[in-house]
Amino acid sequence: MNNKIEIVQGDTSEIYKFQRKNDIDGSVITTLPQKMWITFKRSCSCDECLFQKTLEDGITFENNYYKFQLLSEDTCHLNYGTYGFDIAIINEAGEKKTLLNDGELEIVKHYTKKCNEV
Repeated sequence: MNNKIEIVQGDTSEIYKFQRKNDIDGSVITTLPQKMWITFKRSCSCDECLFQKTLEDGITFENNYYKFQLLSEDTCHLNYGTYGFDIAIINEAGEKKTLLNDGELEIVKHYTKKCNEV
């Protein structure tokens, strides 16, 4: 998965997918971690989470790929600009591990507003 997502404010995104890989040999890890979060924030120094995807709500696992999609309600309230996200897990051994720590979410301008959708 690319660490940069660009989406029009309020749109539904494509489906993004990624795999977990072994740090030692690069092989695909085919078991589910205990927990997984994709957390979106204004910046890494903010405590407030804008929205989050989890294995219980928004992340699926199929054919050794984790998949998620940004929905309209995830981004419709965000201003144009760049936000950050990371992907973290609690692995099978109970250890917290960050899979991606420098993700960027770019909310881009659009011209067709709700009032124009006729």
